Amino acid sequence: MRRLFIAINIPKDIKEKISKKRDLLESLIPSIRFVGEENWHLTLVFLGEQSDEAILPIIKSMKDLIPGFTCPGINFSDISYGPVKGAPRMVWLNGDENTSKTLSVLKTQLEDELIKNGVRFKLENREFRTHITLAKFSEDQRSGLPDLGGEFKGLNWFFEAESLDLMESRLSGKGAEYEVLQRIDFGGN
Repeated sequence: MRRLFIAINIPKDIKEKISKKRDLLESLIPSIRFVGEENWHLTLVFLGEQSDEAILPIIKSMKDLIPGFTCPGINFSDISYGPVKGAPRMVWLNGDENTSKTLSVLKTQLEDELIKNGVRFKLENREFRTHITLAKFSEDQRSGLPDLGGEFKGLNWFFEAESLDLMESRLSGKGAEYEVLQRIDFGGN
């Protein structure tokens, strides 16, 4: 069994911008656990544990759907504590409202295609919000968190997604390690 998900990977120039903000965050909040750059991606559909036999229907679903989509524009707008509802336990780099709407449509159509092709996975019932997790922290680390104001707002970091990637996540003692199993280019590429 393989732990799989479908994601959009982030280009190098955006990762460099994220790194600079992460360095600033680490100086402000040194006590929390920051996520490594190799883990920065936008997960659209988490598929969970899948057999090798499920990989071909997953790829077929991606190939059937993606060529009809032009490259979605993705704009990161700010850094905040997440999740939006409930007590914060992460630091998120957030996509703007238009990005979330666009990717939500893509996510829903991709889920429909996966179901049509017989891929079994658990549907999420919450509203989709475009974000990348930059850090995680425990309940006892919540007190004393600084306000994430001015330098973390109005970022306007835009890029056009080139592909949708089938990713495998392998858990190790150092955390999750990711590998791209299949890359499908968007129709505008």
